[in-house]
Amino acid sequence: MALGCRNDDGLCYYTINSAQSIAKMTASPEVQIARFDFGIAITADDVCVFRVFPAQFIQLAAKAGISLEISCYACSDEEKEPN
Repeated sequence: MALGCRNDDGLCYYTINSAQSIAKMTASPEVQIARFDFGIAITADDVCVFRVFPAQFIQLAAKAGISLEISCYACSDEEKEPN
C-alpha cells in the first residue's frame, strides 16, 4: 500500500477508501481476520526501531475490527530505506 504518506499509510488508506467501506468488508462472514501489516526494516546496527500510529488511525481500525501488526525484516544497510 504505497500512498506517499510513509508512517501514516494506514490513515491515508482510510482517507482514500473510507472507513465505513472497510468496516463493511471486515463485517462480511467470509472475512476471518483483518489486519494492517506494517513492515519495518532492521539492520544489525539498529539498537531500537519504532513507529508511532496516530490515535485516530487506531480508533478507526478498532471500530472496523482491524488488528495492527508490525513485521520486522532484517536487511543490509544498503537495502534499508531512509526514515
